[in-house]
Amino acid sequence: MGGYFISKTNRDVSNVDRMQRGIALSITFLIIGGFLYFTPSYTGSMIISYSLAVFFLLIGITGLGLELNKLGGQTDKLGFDELGIGLGIGIIWAIIYYYLPVWWINLITIFLLFLSVYAITAGIIKILRILFLSKRNILVKLPIVIIQFVAFIAAIVTILDILNLI
Repeated sequence: MGGYFISKTNRDVSNVDRMQRGIALSITFLIIGGFLYFTPSYTGSMIISYSLAVFFLLIGITGLGLELNKLGGQTDKLGFDELGIGLGIGIIWAIIYYYLPVWWINLITIFLLFLSVYAITAGIIKILRILFLSKRNILVKLPIVIIQFVAFIAAIVTILDILNLI
């Protein structure tokens, strides 16, 4: 019976270790994407630098949303996965819309816009529901929610700035 508890503890440590590595990898993608965005001459071509920046930021935002969702454990999903995936799909839609503003492409990609808005909204609703209906102390979860919303707004502003919309 003692071996069961040891293996379960090792499994829990392994899951925590994987989550920490996933968050670190996501933050690395965000930092590299930000670096390429702010130093477009790094690759020798602004187009390549901005394309790589958008790619790295997209992976970083989506990955961070998925990894932050694991903080809630297996039974208490926080909603960051939907938020991250929705933001990632929204970035793809915004890039297509900005660079290919053709009516028939817009008809095809409206499905991406729908999925993005739905996922972001579902994520926000889930986060707020968990935050306000949880039996845990709201002060413990509030900083995580605030940080995620600030990151979400910063990502939107960065995307709009990359696309020269602001």
